[in-house]
Amino acid sequence: MMRFAISNIAWGAEDDPCVLSALPSHGCQALEIAPTRVLPETPYKRLPEARAFAKKLLEETGLSVCSMQSIWYRRGESIFGTPGEIDALIEYTKEAVLFAEAVGCPNLVFGSPKNRIVPEGRKGEEAAGFFRAIGDFAAEHGAAIALEAVPVSYGTNFLNRTDDLCDYVRMVGSKGLKMNLDFGTMLVNGEDVGDIARFIPWVNHVHISENQLVGIERREEHRTFLRALRDGGYERCVSIEMRNQEDADKVLAIVDYVHGLLAEIDG
Repeated sequence: MMRFAISNIAWGAEDDPCVLSALPSHGCQALEIAPTRVLPETPYKRLPEARAFAKKLLEETGLSVCSMQSIWYRRGESIFGTPGEIDALIEYTKEAVLFAEAVGCPNLVFGSPKNRIVPEGRKGEEAAGFFRAIGDFAAEHGAAIALEAVPVSYGTNFLNRTDDLCDYVRMVGSKGLKMNLDFGTMLVNGEDVGDIARFIPWVNHVHISENQLVGIERREEHRTFLRALRDGGYERCVSIEMRNQEDADKVLAIVDYVHGLLAEIDG
């Protein structure tokens, strides 16, 4: 049975008390976090506070931290940059993994469209060593880096489609490098959201999202997608990802919608 979560970027910090306390009664079992939403400044240097946050969250709401996103917030280096840039990003990602370990989180989503643009004359395969390094480190600490496909419209030219992402993850061959399967990406690209069985062995996390992370719309394709996940044996988290809706009631209404679909499909 799939687990149900939502990312905390969907509402502002001022609404944390009411939303977090309400989520379990609306069917949520876990929380996805952006580290800077929890600790706005230098979160990876504040592991005791991170542990305290996760402990309090679990004790007060029963929610565990299932995933992290926006792990490179405010970083400008490129994975195709100088050796110094690449080394800096590897070390920074290792800090993110240790933060994830501190909060008991098994998944780190890697999107970062601007940091992964392939320069002219270069090839995406050149970053395989980078992803192998961070994936291997994540695996050593009980987690995985979930690389996601990002559409061209988000400003990158690297791994724009889900099938290319799957091929790349398999090529890198790290135990700790997996896929984040993103409904919004598939929707933007016109991909078949029901044809995902071949991806599922590599998927560590799933996002229900829309183009540019607007609020989730009601779509029949959601049923198709979630049924395909179930039929493929996926049992990890399905997480709502959308930007700040600035309305706690709207957030909870969307949670109710997706939870209702999951309950219907899981039977």
